[in-house]
Amino acid sequence: MLGLAGLLLAGCVDTMAERQAALQSLIGQNEATVVQSLGVPSRSYEVQGHTFLAFDQTETDYMPEGFDGGMGMGMGFGGFGGFDGGFEQPETFYCDTTVEIFKNVMQSFTIRGDGC
Repeated sequence: MLGLAGLLLAGCVDTMAERQAALQSLIGQNEATVVQSLGVPSRSYEVQGHTFLAFDQTETDYMPEGFDGGMGMGMGFGGFGGFDGGFEQPETFYCDTTVEIFKNVMQSFTIRGDGC
Protein backbone atom coordinates (compact mmCIF):
# COMPACT_ATOMS: atom_id res chain seq x y z
CA MET A 1 0.00 0.00 0.00
CA LEU A 2 2.58 2.58 1.02
CA GLY A 3 4.99 1.59 -1.72
CA LEU A 4 2.61 2.75 -4.46
CA ALA A 5 1.78 5.96 -2.64
CA GLY A 6 5.46 6.71 -2.14
CA LEU A 7 5.94 6.67 -5.91
CA LEU A 8 3.52 9.54 -6.45
CA LEU A 9 5.81 12.47 -5.95
CA ALA A 10 8.86 10.73 -7.30
CA GLY A 11 7.29 10.92 -10.74
CA CYS A 12 6.99 7.15 -11.05
CA VAL A 13 3.21 7.10 -11.21
CA ASP A 14 2.34 8.38 -14.64
CA THR A 15 -1.40 8.02 -15.04
CA MET A 16 -4.15 9.84 -13.24
CA ALA A 17 -5.85 6.54 -12.35
CA GLU A 18 -2.70 5.19 -10.68
CA ARG A 19 -2.18 8.48 -8.80
CA GLN A 20 -5.78 8.48 -7.57
CA ALA A 21 -5.57 4.82 -6.50
CA ALA A 22 -2.38 5.47 -4.55
CA LEU A 23 -3.90 8.46 -2.76
CA GLN A 24 -7.16 6.59 -2.15
CA SER A 25 -5.15 3.90 -0.33
CA LEU A 26 -3.97 6.55 2.15
CA ILE A 27 -7.47 7.68 3.18
CA GLY A 28 -7.99 6.61 6.80
CA GLN A 29 -4.23 6.57 7.53
CA ASN A 30 -2.73 8.83 10.18
CA GLU A 31 -0.85 12.00 9.27
CA ALA A 32 2.58 10.53 10.02
CA THR A 33 1.94 7.66 7.59
CA VAL A 34 0.77 10.10 4.91
CA VAL A 35 3.88 12.26 5.27
CA GLN A 36 6.09 9.18 5.39
CA SER A 37 4.52 8.00 2.11
CA LEU A 38 4.36 11.29 0.21
CA GLY A 39 7.30 13.17 1.71
CA VAL A 40 7.43 16.50 3.45
CA PRO A 41 4.69 18.81 2.10
CA SER A 42 5.58 22.01 0.25
CA ARG A 43 3.19 23.93 2.47
CA SER A 44 0.36 23.40 4.92
CA TYR A 45 -2.70 25.33 6.04
CA GLU A 46 -4.87 24.79 9.09
CA VAL A 47 -8.48 25.93 9.46
CA GLN A 48 -11.14 24.86 11.98
CA GLY A 49 -9.22 21.75 13.01
CA HIS A 50 -8.58 20.63 9.43
CA THR A 51 -5.02 20.55 8.12
CA PHE A 52 -4.38 20.74 4.40
CA LEU A 53 -1.00 19.47 3.19
CA ALA A 54 0.08 20.51 -0.30
CA PHE A 55 2.58 18.52 -2.34
CA ASP A 56 3.84 20.28 -5.46
CA GLN A 57 5.51 18.52 -8.35
CA THR A 58 7.09 20.32 -11.30
CA GLU A 59 8.66 18.71 -14.34
CA THR A 60 10.35 20.52 -17.21
CA ASP A 61 10.94 18.79 -20.53
CA TYR A 62 13.09 20.26 -23.28
CA MET A 63 12.06 19.76 -26.89
CA PRO A 64 14.23 20.92 -29.77
CA GLU A 65 12.59 23.54 -31.91
CA GLY A 66 12.48 22.78 -35.61
CA PHE A 67 13.54 19.12 -35.52
CA ASP A 68 12.53 17.58 -38.81
CA GLY A 69 13.61 13.97 -38.21
CA GLY A 70 13.67 13.11 -41.93
CA MET A 71 16.20 11.03 -43.81
CA GLY A 72 18.34 12.51 -46.54
CA MET A 73 20.52 11.28 -49.38
CA GLY A 74 23.03 13.13 -51.45
CA MET A 75 26.20 12.43 -53.41
CA GLY A 76 26.72 9.00 -51.85
CA PHE A 77 26.29 10.12 -48.25
CA GLY A 78 23.25 9.22 -46.18
CA GLY A 79 22.18 11.65 -43.58
CA PHE A 80 19.67 12.05 -40.85
CA GLY A 81 17.51 15.16 -40.92
CA GLY A 82 18.41 17.71 -38.33
CA PHE A 83 17.62 20.91 -36.62
CA ASP A 84 16.82 24.10 -38.44
CA GLY A 85 18.93 26.15 -36.03
CA GLY A 86 16.35 26.38 -33.24
CA PHE A 87 17.08 26.20 -29.54
CA GLU A 88 15.60 23.79 -27.04
CA GLN A 89 12.27 25.08 -25.80
CA PRO A 90 11.32 24.22 -22.22
CA GLU A 91 7.85 22.98 -21.43
CA THR A 92 6.93 22.87 -17.74
CA PHE A 93 4.21 20.70 -16.24
CA TYR A 94 2.73 21.12 -12.74
CA CYS A 95 0.88 18.78 -10.44
CA ASP A 96 -0.45 19.94 -7.08
CA THR A 97 -1.79 17.31 -4.70
CA THR A 98 -3.56 18.48 -1.54
CA VAL A 99 -4.62 16.12 1.22
CA GLU A 100 -7.00 16.92 4.07
CA ILE A 101 -6.16 15.74 7.58
CA PHE A 102 -8.80 15.87 10.33
CA LYS A 103 -8.26 14.49 13.82
CA ASN A 104 -4.90 13.10 12.65
CA VAL A 105 -6.51 11.03 9.86
CA MET A 106 -6.41 11.63 6.10
CA GLN A 107 -9.96 12.36 4.92
CA SER A 108 -9.68 13.35 1.24
CA PHE A 109 -7.43 14.61 -1.53
CA THR A 110 -7.53 16.85 -4.60
CA ILE A 111 -5.27 16.80 -7.65
CA ARG A 112 -4.77 19.77 -9.97
CA GLY A 113 -2.51 20.51 -12.90
CA ASP A 114 -1.42 19.50 -16.36
CA GLY A 115 1.38 17.22 -15.16
CA CYS A 116 -0.63 14.77 -13.08
